[in-house]
Amino acid sequence: MTIKSPLTNSTNIKLERSIKTALIIEKWQKDGIDVSRFFVNLDEIKLYRCLDSGYRFFYPFNLEGDNQFYQDLQKFPWYYFDWKWEYNIALKQIKPGDKVLEIGCGDGSFLKKLSEKNIKVRGLEFNEEAIKKCRERGLNVTGETIQEHAQNHKNEYDITCSFQVMEHIADIKNALTASLGVLKKGGKLIISVPNNDSFLGKDKFNLMNLPPHHQGLWNENSLKNLEKIYPLKLEKIYLEPLQTYHYRLYYGIIFADKIRKIFCPLAKPINKILGRISLYLMVHTNLPQKIKGHTVIAVFLKQ
Repeated sequence: MTIKSPLTNSTNIKLERSIKTALIIEKWQKDGIDVSRFFVNLDEIKLYRCLDSGYRFFYPFNLEGDNQFYQDLQKFPWYYFDWKWEYNIALKQIKPGDKVLEIGCGDGSFLKKLSEKNIKVRGLEFNEEAIKKCRERGLNVTGETIQEHAQNHKNEYDITCSFQVMEHIADIKNALTASLGVLKKGGKLIISVPNNDSFLGKDKFNLMNLPPHHQGLWNENSLKNLEKIYPLKLEKIYLEPLQTYHYRLYYGIIFADKIRKIFCPLAKPINKILGRISLYLMVHTNLPQKIKGHTVIAVFLKQ
């Protein structure tokens, strides 16, 4: 079978690496989550790069997490943030009177903020527990994909936004086509995704950056290249600085693992000391503003 980029439908791709599925299953089991059902009769998965766009994607394409998987993740208090850095960026793009669709709205924190400003909102979500919370908040949220929603809502919205969603979708080309299809001409498409040019991309075995959680890996360049594929004009790219709640994760990825490999028996006390120094510098200097954080957000205009 010929493998094509799910973003461009081109065969101009390059294999970057293979990952043993047994390792993914084993690591998730340590967190009490069984993901074995996603890898039946599959010894390894592959990561490819689309050479036309820079978008990287996992293969095969049928590895998306299901409703149960995301309900399992909800037990972690850090999984759904009430407020994210990118929400503040998006708020500045939305005017009174705009009609807004959020794809993958989670528990509705962003939509609730907009509704309090008398902005017309609608959300799409497939996590049943999250939908329930949204409806308890009085929000109009349905359990549809954007492809399903686009069939009956063409050219309807002034703003279509998604926060930490597009990396979860294997059929990314049709998802983005549908996201544009519901937008009015001149409307704004706002996309935030994990920035794999940041510290996040340096952890090659981060479970949250692998299937069944993530299906594709984005960065600033791959977002910019959407202009070449869709009728879009890039208005602006925003890079998140390193956030307080990511200080320890940043240190762990950039320094801790290397120190463990080099200093082995002394690694624990060394990491303890250096971790404290790093935390002090992060809190008391402007260093975090100079470090690429977790997220990149792009604002496009529909042409």
